[in-house]
Amino acid sequence: MNGMVRVISSFSVSHPNIGGAVKTDPKQTIEMERTFFPSMVNPLVCEKYRLKNISNQEVTVYIPNFSQTIQSLPEKGKDGSYVINCSLMGSGTFKLAPHSDATFYLQFQAHRKNEELLHVDVEKELTRRLDYISEHIDCSLILDTPDETINREFRFAKIRGSESIFRTKGGLMHGPGGESYYAAIWANDQAEYINPFFPFLGYDKGNESAFNSFNHFPGRGVNEE
Repeated sequence: MNGMVRVISSFSVSHPNIGGAVKTDPKQTIEMERTFFPSMVNPLVCEKYRLKNISNQEVTVYIPNFSQTIQSLPEKGKDGSYVINCSLMGSGTFKLAPHSDATFYLQFQAHRKNEELLHVDVEKELTRRLDYISEHIDCSLILDTPDETINREFRFAKIRGSESIFRTKGGLMHGPGGESYYAAIWANDQAEYINPFFPFLGYDKGNESAFNSFNHFPGRGVNEE
């Protein structure tokens, strides 16, 4: 876990598990690396898959075409129906030589019914995510204690607190989450906890969301000085 979730697993093949082959050990054939992360600028979640042939023989890999769309009930949405789409990019049939690999992607995105589906470059989205981690998380406010677990927890808190910011009609909003409070202000959470934290971290979007929330409290417009 490094601002994204990365999972490596492997698949094996063996002879039929019957008769004289009962004790035959499976042979690892494919290593799959999965990387999950949210987009920094678009309403979507990305998944990157890398399949590597770790055997000594050629392996054929089939990656299917796939796209699925769900449309929400209009009475359940503030702006009517919302469209949620899952699409696979990089489908095809690939013959992988030993130690070669193939990559494909999944994207989950949501938009209003009258908006168009985005066509994104997942690798660019991944680069933006890595830049966010290196430029805003790992370059300032580093906690260094003898306990590596506490250090790591603090780093995770920096990532979680800074990424939970949404651009709304009322400007940038920090949402505490909890499956209920997204793209909104929950008064004391911002004023007491995260807003005083952002200046120490030096995160520009965090600072902007802090000023924005304080402007909303006294009823001032977010564009006023």
